[in-house]
Amino acid sequence: MHADAEHNMEATHRLDALVGRLSPEQLVLPLGGGWTVSMALGHLAFWDGRQRAVFEHFLDTGVLLGSEAPAPHDPDDQTNEALEPLLALLDPDAVGDLVVEAAQAVDELVATLTEAQIAAVLGGEHGYVVRRWRHREEHIAQIEAAVGPAGG
Repeated sequence: MHADAEHNMEATHRLDALVGRLSPEQLVLPLGGGWTVSMALGHLAFWDGRQRAVFEHFLDTGVLLGSEAPAPHDPDDQTNEALEPLLALLDPDAVGDLVVEAAQAVDELVATLTEAQIAAVLGGEHGYVVRRWRHREEHIAQIEAAVGPAGG
């Protein structure tokens, strides 16, 4: 298994453990910028689900992320800003299952990729589509800073 697939799964296990210990009160703690813990989890669920869908499309069409393929998202777009009102409506008690299921689904897909497919993606500008763990770790750290680390 590719190292990034392993890192993804490790981050998903950390995410699952974090979600499992969050109380209802912690899910609504502010993280800054108008975001709550629940919103950050919904954000991760959206992006993991979106990257899974992008992967499935490119794998189905035989076109991997490269110069001839459109980018999964434009770095200048305002996707997160547009999502904020929807993320605020998420049921904090249900978002934990959603985020873990989305992470597991994209992990399973990444784990099925061949070394050549992974190399093709990592060789382009969209390596983050394979390296989902980086995005998860960023928000896990953000949430733990707000609620405290495991056992703390």
